[in-house]
Amino acid sequence: MSEGEKSGKLLYWTRVKPLFRGVYEGNETKLNVAGDAVEKIIEYLEGKLKAGIQEIVDSMPKKSKGDHAGELVRKTIKVADVRKAKAAASRLQNILEKAQKEKAKPAKKGKKKKRR
Repeated sequence: MSEGEKSGKLLYWTRVKPLFRGVYEGNETKLNVAGDAVEKIIEYLEGKLKAGIQEIVDSMPKKSKGDHAGELVRKTIKVADVRKAKAAASRLQNILEKAQKEKAKPAKKGKKKKRR
């Protein structure tokens, strides 16, 4: 597919809509979605899907020497690649959460000295 060629949708609303209605995994949250929000939701989810695929590709082994440095060693995604990508994503999430907690803590005040 050339760069100028527009690709079709990756996700369709008919497949995503049940997730908002709580159909899967016994979820009781039932959300209504406005008609004008549907396209934005699909765009958001497609972006997340593309980012997830890129994380998996980035976790795959690459050649480190020679003329082909940086190229993938293999073209097949294995279970270990997915595990590695998920672990990297969870580590990043933990780091971000830790940084947010540190920002939220108020600065400690020094003790007042008694005058004599």
